[in-house]
Amino acid sequence: MISGWSGKKNPLLCLFALFFILFSGCDDAPIRPGEGFYSYQGYRDWWRIPLRFPYQIKIIDSFDRGFLEKYDPNSRIGNASCDVLEKDITEAGFCDEFTVFKRQNGQNTYGIIFHDSGEIKFFSNQEEVAAFAKQKISDASIPPMMGLKKFYDSRWGNIAEIQKNDPQKLYYPESDLSPARPGEGFYSYRGYRDWWRIPLRFPYQIKIMDSFKSGGKIEKYDRHTLLVAPQKVLAANITEIGYESSFAVFKAKTPKDPYGILIYASGETIFFPTEEKLAEFVKRNYDTPLPELVNLEIFYRLMWQALDHLRQTDPQKLIY
Repeated sequence: MISGWSGKKNPLLCLFALFFILFSGCDDAPIRPGEGFYSYQGYRDWWRIPLRFPYQIKIIDSFDRGFLEKYDPNSRIGNASCDVLEKDITEAGFCDEFTVFKRQNGQNTYGIIFHDSGEIKFFSNQEEVAAFAKQKISDASIPPMMGLKKFYDSRWGNIAEIQKNDPQKLYYPESDLSPARPGEGFYSYRGYRDWWRIPLRFPYQIKIMDSFKSGGKIEKYDRHTLLVAPQKVLAANITEIGYESSFAVFKAKTPKDPYGILIYASGETIFFPTEEKLAEFVKRNYDTPLPELVNLEIFYRLMWQALDHLRQTDPQKLIY
């Protein structure tokens, strides 16, 4: 059971409401680790330019200069853990085998990184870079270097064309980071590739397969099993959800009694023919208005943002 979830003024609910109000202006970075390397361009005052996985150039505040980094796929792309390989990058040029770049400071200001090995070498001029590249790759042709803003536009334009015509070229390896032991990860594991999970109040969760539009299942998690294991299904075809400290309300794609409530204390699910009937039940039993129902994709983002905040500020509230 989560400490501090009793009463109507629980912190997670307040955070949930705050994130919902601010949602339209939020960073839309992919939530799961490993996602978005070739699709996420940055947010507000920072930008990223993917080279070949796992290398990227990150720019902060101004396109005057950037950082050459190696991305850690076990972290989220929006607040990724990256190894900074070089800083003060001012120009760059890309080809499949390597990226050439110029840095602002240092005796040898021209550099090259080979994507397969991660090897980096520095030279005093572009001619030396070209000669070294031809030693490594006989038919190597040095791509033209350009300022970072132009390189940003050029690289993302190139990626858009590849995504349209041959998206398999943008494949990169990912790992399932599911907890290895039963009972672990209830408030930290988000799913993998084509399935997602949303923790409610322990032990209840929502699982979505293939697509948010296809709907989800409300399940009761058995802590003696792995999170990826099949669980007891309490309600299916869920399309919208609303959260409260004592219960969750939902809407399902079903012709009969599409509205429902999950009561955390008992695990009971009750179904209603209309939203009005559900609202009457909530008001009568909990003396509170019906929580707003939102679609699963929005709820997924809001819940994980709220949980991430609690994990940083008050992790004791996530003990179960």
